[in-house]
Amino acid sequence: MKTFSAPIHNGATMRKKTNVPAGDATLRQEAENILSKRRKHPSPPDPDQNAQRLLHELQVHQVELELQNEELRQTRDRLETTLTQYTDLYEFSPTSYFTLDKRGKILRTNLAGAALLGIPRSNLLGNDFGRYVSNQENKSWSDFFGQVLAASTKITREFPIETNQGHLHALAEGVGDGSGDQCRLAFVDMTERKRAQEASREIGKYFRNLYEKTPAMLHSIDSEGRLISVSNTWLEKLGYSRDEVIGRKPLDFFTEECKPRAREDISRFFKTGQAKDLPYQLIAKDGRILDILLSSVAEYDADGHFIQSLGVIEDITVRKRAEELREQIERIIQHDLRAPAGNAIQIARTLRDEMSVSDEEKRLLSLFENAGQNMLDTLDMSLDLYKIETGQYQNEPILFDCLPLIADIVEILGKNWYSTVNVDILVSGLPKTPDSLCFCRGVPKLLRIAIQNLLVNALEASPAGAKAVVEMSSNEDCRIAMRNQGVVPNEIRGRFFDKYVTRGKVKGTGLGTYSAKMMIEAQGGGIEMRTSDEANETVVTVRMPC
Repeated sequence: MKTFSAPIHNGATMRKKTNVPAGDATLRQEAENILSKRRKHPSPPDPDQNAQRLLHELQVHQVELELQNEELRQTRDRLETTLTQYTDLYEFSPTSYFTLDKRGKILRTNLAGAALLGIPRSNLLGNDFGRYVSNQENKSWSDFFGQVLAASTKITREFPIETNQGHLHALAEGVGDGSGDQCRLAFVDMTERKRAQEASREIGKYFRNLYEKTPAMLHSIDSEGRLISVSNTWLEKLGYSRDEVIGRKPLDFFTEECKPRAREDISRFFKTGQAKDLPYQLIAKDGRILDILLSSVAEYDADGHFIQSLGVIEDITVRKRAEELREQIERIIQHDLRAPAGNAIQIARTLRDEMSVSDEEKRLLSLFENAGQNMLDTLDMSLDLYKIETGQYQNEPILFDCLPLIADIVEILGKNWYSTVNVDILVSGLPKTPDSLCFCRGVPKLLRIAIQNLLVNALEASPAGAKAVVEMSSNEDCRIAMRNQGVVPNEIRGRFFDKYVTRGKVKGTGLGTYSAKMMIEAQGGGIEMRTSDEANETVVTVRMPC
């Protein structure tokens, strides 16, 4: 039992006692104990025992009353402390509290309530709260206030409020006191949240508008694989309205031939969350077939659950038709050029071997035969070049001496087409001799076309009377360096081997260095370009395996 020391009577002390029920036997026992301690000396026997017993009872009752009084004082102190705490919580709460009577007059409010309306609290009391509600919401406020007065449970509604600080948007929660005479309201300023929501809606509207008006075929699917949005371009390409599309599955627009593969790809996409350049065919509303490439990425929530996808469709119908047309033209050209080239080779060979001609004439006929053979090789390589560019080429290299191949190229180009530029060949730093060798591992026809393209580029860039050098060596790898006077323009140095990059050439297509790099790398080799303004030279180096 908890105790206390407190003055009670005649300077005596009394133990502090808490939680003692009135009239309980424990209270009497406590009083008896306190009374016995007060009597330092026992009372002499009183002949009147009834008077003695009555005095004792009065004394015990006095102590009981003192204990009860102390308990009441402690209870009062606790209640006052609790009241102070709750008053502070009410006064300093960030939530605005109001107590209204049945006419809507403000009876009480806290500091936050006065701050919400921007009016000193003393000036608020007695005012009709409805005067601070926007005029457009007067009826709504009246209905809400009537419901709150009669309600025993919380009612919530949002209201625009007019204050000295301007227009606010508040969330009101109210409950009646049960008598219908008063109600208590709590207001939370929702202005910033409303502004944020409005801004979020505007941003969403902006991006939705951007999504729909983007000049690309965009679509999104949900976790069930159904279309939830498509761009205007998507609709225009396929000829549908948005209502005809939303809620359907993309497979509904695929050709029958594509559907089995598309089902597998969609299943894989839901597992991996990405797809890149998947080729399909779509059927437009009018029956047209569109060749497309589809790429998609998935969006997930914080728990890793699929939300939606963003799919981008590239319409390659025109490109594919152009490629088919190009292939047809190439087949026609190959067919039409192959016979004349073969005839030229045969004529040159016959004249050289069976006719009486001088050595110089034999040399020229051999060059003519080689030129015809080069044409046939180029025609034969067109399919391989296409496979290289599309990543379908299978390299089958052989080990061969590349020196005769390069010597023929130099002789044909240097002595017939670019005679104003002198071209020397060095093998391991020394002039070429009949015994010189330079082995590499690759495909001779591919290497010949690549080197010829690079040499043509070097000779075209060389000034008249200049000297070009082809330096060859074969150790750990085979190196073929083509050095010429002149520099590559600054603006294309970083894109020297890119497709369609050219400058300063009347007939330049920008395909020579691009195709050369492509063919060298397809054989497992490498290529690099170095140009020097100080030395006024450019060096293109090809490295081939040995």
